[in-house]
Amino acid sequence: MSQHTPNRRPETSLEWAAWAAYLADSKKATDIQILHTEKVSQLADYFIICSGQSKTQVRAIAEEIAYEFKHVDNAPSSDERDVANTWCLLDFKDIVIHVMEQETRRFYQLEQFWSHADLLPDAEWHDVAKDLGLIDLEV
Repeated sequence: MSQHTPNRRPETSLEWAAWAAYLADSKKATDIQILHTEKVSQLADYFIICSGQSKTQVRAIAEEIAYEFKHVDNAPSSDERDVANTWCLLDFKDIVIHVMEQETRRFYQLEQFWSHADLLPDAEWHDVAKDLGLIDLEV
């Protein structure tokens, strides 16, 4: 079991989203945002959007999340990336994770496109991650 594995398997989409955000944070992702999209989209309950500062970091963040989730029998239903590793989308049905280089994120402006969704405050997902037994979050 890795240091990034929760004490128990997440049960809700919010817990999965918090764990994904925690894993992104563990790989030094920046500007991590969780959008509660359940009321505005049938695609997912939560979108997690974060940035990597290089193509290598974008890949590392996405691979960390996919690796950890797979070890608790939650492989993504879709894993899409551009060949240049400037963005990655991991679809876990109830949560969708977008990892992008900062320039790519500015180009796609997902937060503006989904501005009608509720932004989950950092403190809220930090609390959920801590309830799962995850610690050492960047503040």
